[in-house]
Amino acid sequence: MCSSGEAAMGLDSMPSIGRQGAHRPRELNVANRNVAKLVTVSTSHQRPSALSPPRLPGQQQRPWRSDQPGYVLQRGLDRNYNLLPASHNCHDHPPHQAMRAHSTDPFRLQPDSMFHRLRQWICPDLAIDLGTANTLVAVQGEGVVVDEPSVVALEKGTRRVLGKGTAVGKLAKQMIGRTPETITAVRPLADGVITDFELCEAMLEYFIKKSSRHHLLKPRVVIAVPGGITPVEKRAVFNSAERAGAGRVYLIDESKAAGIGAGLPISEPMASMVCDIGGGTTEIAILSLAETVVSRSIRVAGDEMDEAIVEYMKQHFSLRIGSQAAETIKIEAGSAFPLDQERTTEIRGVDTISGVPRKAVVTSEELREALREPLEAILGAIRNVIEQCQPELAADIVDTGMVLTGGGAMLRGLDRLLTDQLGVPVRVTDDPLTTVARGTSICLEHLSQWRDAFEDTDSDL
Repeated sequence: MCSSGEAAMGLDSMPSIGRQGAHRPRELNVANRNVAKLVTVSTSHQRPSALSPPRLPGQQQRPWRSDQPGYVLQRGLDRNYNLLPASHNCHDHPPHQAMRAHSTDPFRLQPDSMFHRLRQWICPDLAIDLGTANTLVAVQGEGVVVDEPSVVALEKGTRRVLGKGTAVGKLAKQMIGRTPETITAVRPLADGVITDFELCEAMLEYFIKKSSRHHLLKPRVVIAVPGGITPVEKRAVFNSAERAGAGRVYLIDESKAAGIGAGLPISEPMASMVCDIGGGTTEIAILSLAETVVSRSIRVAGDEMDEAIVEYMKQHFSLRIGSQAAETIKIEAGSAFPLDQERTTEIRGVDTISGVPRKAVVTSEELREALREPLEAILGAIRNVIEQCQPELAADIVDTGMVLTGGGAMLRGLDRLLTDQLGVPVRVTDDPLTTVARGTSICLEHLSQWRDAFEDTDSDL
């Protein structure tokens, strides 16, 4: 152990960073005068460690404490008065060496420097939830600024986006099923992966320009992607984002971003289970100590539910409808569990026998029958994930339960169905549509500390 004199000399010899000592702490309390013991630092630029839970917007930074699960004692200080990782204790690095530890990367040393703040003002970093049905873009410090469908309208033959590249999102979705032969509305993603590189690049370019204040610099971007995609599919995301105008690109699993956005204690040594039901994929994961313990990604989600409704209407009502009409009646009257007051809605389509348009009335009971197969597939995947986890984590799930996120989580009675079938508490997070985007935005705020946990262009894909 280091002596108190050496600890005091090491702390006194730490140079100030920035102009006029702007980064020098106002209060420094070293318990028992020993750097290797618990250190409490009260500064305006204190940052969490890799295992600390993310700080939500508006939440006051808590001081370091040794009685909180997931925190490790025996840590020293670096030159910015931040706690070092657990391996850097007093035996490994004396105080003067601890000051130089992890000091090779200037972006990690000065996350709150004047240059960093100026760059964030000119070209803020972006967090993108690249979904099959919708794409959300969040700006650091501003929240979600773009929430539009992942649809692009283009001219046939030329593959040129209409409106000089602006027929993207809500405008393009209105054209689905209503376009002439010279125009087509296309989704560049299917089942959570890119199927058309050029259109995905054009879509991302439009969203990035819409989210950025200036175009002098290329923003750093963190993109949430399904956990089950292949390295080739990840490389397609990197290439499309870079060609669309992004600078450095990082990838994070949607399940982890959903857990962070839902406010789950994923850094604690206990199970946090999340199920993100999007448009193309359903992500199920059990998280503990800031890592994914067990996960599974299935390509059964909102789009499969819409297709099941389309097929049900064709077989039982002899009515041919489109995917948008199926989504509409799913939102208006769809349910996964018996309701206290059943609902009805009117649907319009083409009679498959006479070939003329007609209307029909469908009930929530009939829609439950139509959605039975996709819901059983999601339920089976959840059971498979629980069976693969360790008994201790499964015991935690009995108490903590599971959180539902994504647009599919808004289906009426889905939480009650899963609670009835699994025997664990299930709840739907607040604003499930933006949960992944909010979690990705929180990761973006701690990019300088968490970048090693992300996949980037230098990763061995």
